[in-house]
Amino acid sequence: YCQEMKKVLQDSRIHIYEKTPAISVDHNKVKTPHATISAQHIIMCTDHHTPDLLPEMKYAIYHVQTFILVSKPLTDDQMKSIFPNKRFMAWDTDMIYHYFRATADNRILVGGASLYYTFAEKPVHNSQYMIKNLSNYFYKKFPHATFVQFEAIWPGLIGISKDIFPIAGFDKNIPSVYYATACAGLPFAAALGDYASQAILKNRIDLDRYFSPYRKFALGKTAQSILGTKLAFALNNFFKVSSL
Repeated sequence: YCQEMKKVLQDSRIHIYEKTPAISVDHNKVKTPHATISAQHIIMCTDHHTPDLLPEMKYAIYHVQTFILVSKPLTDDQMKSIFPNKRFMAWDTDMIYHYFRATADNRILVGGASLYYTFAEKPVHNSQYMIKNLSNYFYKKFPHATFVQFEAIWPGLIGISKDIFPIAGFDKNIPSVYYATACAGLPFAAALGDYASQAILKNRIDLDRYFSPYRKFALGKTAQSILGTKLAFALNNFFKVSSL
C-alpha cells in the first residue's frame, strides 16, 4: 500500500525522501540530518512518534502494540472451506480487538493483541504467547481448519489517542503545523488525509470538535501526571469503548 502510494505521489511530481528522519519541527521549518526544509504548511503524519518531535503531544498521543500472524499458503479448496461464498475481513468489538482476513496469495492473516502487551513501551518480537493467542482465536472460529499452519508473526506500534478518535488540527503554538495522526486503521488515515487538505486549503472545521489535539478527555493532564501515561490511556480507552 505504501509503495504504491509513493508511486502515485511521485507521478504527481511530489518529492519523497526515505531514510531522512525529522529531528525537530519549528515555525515553517523541519530540520533533518542533511538539511532544513522550509514550507508554508507542515502536516505531521508521524503517528505514535509525534510526541518525540513535539513533546506537548504526549498528553494526547501514545501507542498500542498489535500483532499480525500469517499462515502458509493454502489451496483454493482449503480457502473456500473458510470463505465459502466471498472473502472478507472480520473483526470483533472488544476493546482489544482481533480480526482476520484472506490475503491475495491464499494465506490467512490474523491480527490482534492482548491486554498484557497492548500498552508495552517497546515491541515484543517472537512472542510465543501471542502466537498461541492469535492461532487459538482463529481455530475457535474455524475448528475444522486444522490444515492452516501459521509461519510468521510481526509486532507493531500504532499511534492512538485517549478516546481512540484520530488527532487532526493546527498546533496552537506553531500555526504552520497541522496534525493528522493517531489514526487507528487505514480508513481513518485516508479520511484524515482528505480532511487535512481541506482544512488547510478551504478552512474546513466542521469535525474539529471531534479531532482537535486539544479536546477534553475523561482523564486529562493532571490525572495522567499522577497515574502515568500507560494507565491514563488504558482507562480513557476503556471509558470510551464502554460508552459506545
